[in-house]
Amino acid sequence: MRAYSIEHPGVSLTAAATTIIELTAAAAKCCIILRAWLSQQGNTSSNQQGIALARQSTAGTGVTAPTANPADGSDTAFGGTVRGLCTTQGTLGAVLFPDSFNWQNPWTYLGVPEERETVGGGGILALRTQTTPQALTVNSGLKLLEVG
Repeated sequence: MRAYSIEHPGVSLTAAATTIIELTAAAAKCCIILRAWLSQQGNTSSNQQGIALARQSTAGTGVTAPTANPADGSDTAFGGTVRGLCTTQGTLGAVLFPDSFNWQNPWTYLGVPEERETVGGGGILALRTQTTPQALTVNSGLKLLEVG
């Protein structure tokens, strides 16, 4: 089991439904999502935002390519694929963790061990906006374990 951090800081979110971070697990490995987050620091308006961790049956088209960095520098590279800011989103499957937050406060998913979301081999998981956001610069990320 290897731990990875996908950091996606300072990216421009457009006023369109967007997959902020999407990962496809390696074919023979599964991923356990430990933590996910989204924040901004430039907007002072108080707006609500729908957000979700969701499974997808197809991948989106990524505008950026965040890197999955191993927690242990001597570990191997992440076996899956990571995409960012997918404005052409993949086909939505099951919404695993629907939520909402106010842009004045950061959003964090921190599942207890019994409720952590998992992605099977070759499966796709996305951190997606559920409602159209305003255009702003965001920081986001995922912490995960790759098993197998």
